[in-house]
Amino acid sequence: MVNRVLKEGACLGSKKEFILYGLDEFNRIQQEIALFLADAIEDFELHLILSESLTNAFIHGNQQDATKPICLRVILDENQIMFEIEDACLTPVEFTICEECSAENILEESGRGLVLLKNFCDFVEFRDNKLYIIKKRSSSC
Repeated sequence: MVNRVLKEGACLGSKKEFILYGLDEFNRIQQEIALFLADAIEDFELHLILSESLTNAFIHGNQQDATKPICLRVILDENQIMFEIEDACLTPVEFTICEECSAENILEESGRGLVLLKNFCDFVEFRDNKLYIIKKRSSSC
């Protein structure tokens, strides 16, 4: 099955929603979100948040199954940007996101994404099958 974006919600005030199947449309979605957010966030920050959170949802939540959806919601207000990433995992997983990587795991291929986000963003929390991320808007806005 070809990985694709099934639908895109229209911009409803300050909210945008995407449903992804796999990660093939990642670059296009990132560009569209960058346009939606304008100068509210730096390009690097947006790329880090989207790449780490969507990859995590696809690999760990959806078990790399491109037939399962990943729902991405981006909500912009005057002070912050909220990202909500929901995978299709039917079994709620509870875990704590560490503050830092251990020295023995620092060079591993996986295990750093959520730690990076937790240290880089203003708020990161995982509940059930949803990852919530809040990043304050860039001061250049």
